[in-house]
Amino acid sequence: MSNNSDYMPQNKDEFLKWLRNFLEIAIANVNHYGINQEEIKALQSFADVFGVDISNELKLLNSKLAQFKQTKKDQDAAEKYCRKMAQMIKNSMDYTEKIGRKFDIIAPDSPFDPKTFSPDISLRRVSSGVEISFNKSQTDGVNIYRRLDKSTDDFVFLAHDTFSPYIDTKEMDTHATYQYQLWAVIKDKEIGKASAVKIITV
Repeated sequence: MSNNSDYMPQNKDEFLKWLRNFLEIAIANVNHYGINQEEIKALQSFADVFGVDISNELKLLNSKLAQFKQTKKDQDAAEKYCRKMAQMIKNSMDYTEKIGRKFDIIAPDSPFDPKTFSPDISLRRVSSGVEISFNKSQTDGVNIYRRLDKSTDDFVFLAHDTFSPYIDTKEMDTHATYQYQLWAVIKDKEIGKASAVKIITV
């Protein structure tokens, strides 16, 4: 029965394993099957060089992955600090849209569709409760809902707020995890789509 598949694996790691096994068997059979010492030396050289290649490649890959993680960590830290400063600027008494555009802390305008709009939401634990930041775009504000995580109960209405952020100071279970969801509101009616559900442990 014919077999058209190649006996040499194409995966680099599998090929290195195959190559080392091939070398070991060849050494054990030197001076047999036409194998001599010169061929063993050449084969050993190929195996050594390729083994170093794989080792160096793995080191570079690990170093690259580590740098990716470090870069992402540094970006997140810088972004968090900049957002904190931007919020401080926006909360300043002398803040204007002109100032916001000068600092480039105003999101680009995007088409607003009340049928599909969904507010963005982010949560942060603060000493008095949970800080809920949101964007209301061209709506009047948002309705804020909360429930215990993994609960089958409906979300419970917390409040209507017109300016971000809202601080949830209502009673909470210690070390419990809560879900939050927002609906945008225009003229006292919820519009668009619900926000993504966000969770936080208090």
